[in-house]
Amino acid sequence: MKRYIKTPLKYALPLLCIGALVLTVSISGCTSTTNSTASPTATPSVNDPLLSAIVANVVKNNSNSHPTITWYPAGQTQGGSESNRNSVLVSGLPIGNVSFVNEGSIANATSDFKNITAGGGLTAAPTHYAQAEVTAALGHPLTVVKDEAMPISGAPNAEWIQYDSIIVYVNA
Repeated sequence: MKRYIKTPLKYALPLLCIGALVLTVSISGCTSTTNSTASPTATPSVNDPLLSAIVANVVKNNSNSHPTITWYPAGQTQGGSESNRNSVLVSGLPIGNVSFVNEGSIANATSDFKNITAGGGLTAAPTHYAQAEVTAALGHPLTVVKDEAMPISGAPNAEWIQYDSIIVYVNA
């Protein structure tokens, strides 16, 4: 042991560096988990800037009602055209619940709107709900606006709206 204590610094320092390098390489692939169960979240987050902007505009205009926002990732939605798209539900508004779906393109939205409203009949005057909020979020005037108020099982005052690539479902 005395021999190593008296080792000159010019020999000990390189040995120390080599030892640190070997230790680093030997543990570089090791990982440790302290909590194997993920904590559930009440509202899954969906990174869709357009839907986020629309919801922010709707919430700002309805701030007195304290709406609840629920994000739905693709495949975890409440039905209809949202089954393969990200969507968001805003609950507790003065008019009821509203779902917003970003269809990704006007063509997708037009196709889904046509499928959703096929065979249905207009039962009330269209409201064009959240048109200003969607227009502001898109940042340009709307090129497609379609609105059909039609009864759906359990939702007699349901309304489907298409604003460009956005489908809106209003359940009053």
